[in-house]
Amino acid sequence: MAIQSCVAFATLLAIDFQLHTKIRYLYSLIRPKRRDDYLRTNSTISSLVTTEHITTHGTSRTTEDNDVINENERIRTSSPAELMRTDVLVLNQVEKVFNGMFHAVDQISVGVRKKECFGLLGVNGA
Repeated sequence: MAIQSCVAFATLLAIDFQLHTKIRYLYSLIRPKRRDDYLRTNSTISSLVTTEHITTHGTSRTTEDNDVINENERIRTSSPAELMRTDVLVLNQVEKVFNGMFHAVDQISVGVRKKECFGLLGVNGA
């Protein structure tokens, strides 16, 4: 009974201090990060976004519209002073990564000019 109480107390402490999330985080730092592994294990993401439409970090597996290429080139080649004069919002190579593996936003570059209405649509139109 003494051993059982020690195990129960240790379990309560682990839950209270959220040790499972800390251990999972440390494991994610050690384990090599692979996006394909994440897509294989997460059926929701893999059903929404097919792998042939995902852009990888630095290289693209899809063809981009001319508008996207032109905007990316405009942001990359314009000086910061010129962009501050013409645009009210500038995003330069912004990315959002979940769990260190899934790139929800993969190096997007966008400039919103004055008096321009702008919106970003995701895969589901949201």
